[in-house]
Amino acid sequence: MVSKDSWQNLRMLILPPFLDFDTSTTVSLIQESPNIEEIHASNGFDLEVLRNRKELRNLRLHHDILKFFGDCPDTVVNLLSSLENLETLAVFADLGDSFDYYQLIAKVLVACPNLVSLGLVDCSLALDHIHKEKGIPIQFKLKRCFWGLGSRGKIFYPSQSSNVPIFRKFPNVIETAAAMCPLVEELSIQLFHSDSLQHLGLLKRLTTLDLCFVNWNSFCSASFDFFLKEMGHQIKHLSITVTGIGYYKVSINAICNLCITLETLKINNSVTIDSTVEVCVSPHLKRLCISVVDNNCLVFFLENCPNLEELYLTRMLEGSLLQIALRKNPLVKLMILWLSHCITGDDTKIILHSAQNLAKIYIPYQAAFIKMQRPGILVDGKILHSEYFRSRFNHCAF
Repeated sequence: MVSKDSWQNLRMLILPPFLDFDTSTTVSLIQESPNIEEIHASNGFDLEVLRNRKELRNLRLHHDILKFFGDCPDTVVNLLSSLENLETLAVFADLGDSFDYYQLIAKVLVACPNLVSLGLVDCSLALDHIHKEKGIPIQFKLKRCFWGLGSRGKIFYPSQSSNVPIFRKFPNVIETAAAMCPLVEELSIQLFHSDSLQHLGLLKRLTTLDLCFVNWNSFCSASFDFFLKEMGHQIKHLSITVTGIGYYKVSINAICNLCITLETLKINNSVTIDSTVEVCVSPHLKRLCISVVDNNCLVFFLENCPNLEELYLTRMLEGSLLQIALRKNPLVKLMILWLSHCITGDDTKIILHSAQNLAKIYIPYQAAFIKMQRPGILVDGKILHSEYFRSRFNHCAF
């Protein structure tokens, strides 16, 4: 039995779906925990039990946003307004796009002025709506944002809605959002037009940036390079995705030369490097994740990143190229290595011999061999989930 005092001291309550608690049980648990600060719940419950909870700071509900507001959205907003210290409200937006709920998000922002995060649902349209309604400059305390026309991981395309003009106006929406949220530090954004990038220059505290160019037409290398010249020095964690037909090659020259404090780089596309000009990679780079990479880029990164701690790649250098790269930079600080394509046992042995601090590794079909060479090492394909952007831009964390 759990004593009553234990419930009094409870600060975090996590109710995963496999517990399958009914509403009354969940309500009882919350009632017995007056000092609770954080709630993660997969199943619905009567939200009234949360009213006037001064200690509650983080509320993460693993069901859809429209279900969360239900048939009486104003009642829900009123309840949220009673949570004076609420900082994070995270709900899913899987069943609709931003046009279905932006007015609800706008009401929440006005009712909860201390929010620093709305999770991974779009708030850009809501901010634009507030700006048009109020007609006066308003600034919010948001530090973590997703700006797009849907939710992170779900790309909204023009054919899905009659609101196609918003795609042409999206740079203006982003300009408004950036002006209203000057404290943003972490941003995930879907870009429908390259002109949106210039407005991110208003975010002087931005350090973590997840860029998704919705198609290759929305990616302009000149605009991107200009953005990096203005903002690259402050970006510590950068992820780039260019969607569309075929593989779009992202040049790493400007990224390496202008992001001088970069610690994490993730590129979900092919990468290319112009070796005819000087390229200097950030000495702080610790985490590298690249989907499609050729030998030239691999040689560059492996030889010039002595502080790498985590490496996630589709493929690795082989044979003499691998030996030459590791001779120049033995990856002594590398702790995690994940590869999606297999390599030979000899190449695996070379890596294990060089990277002496490796604690976690995954190479297809090499588990038994790795265990034989390094018995204490963890061999598990799931280590990919620990990749920075996968773990940070997560419904339970963002």
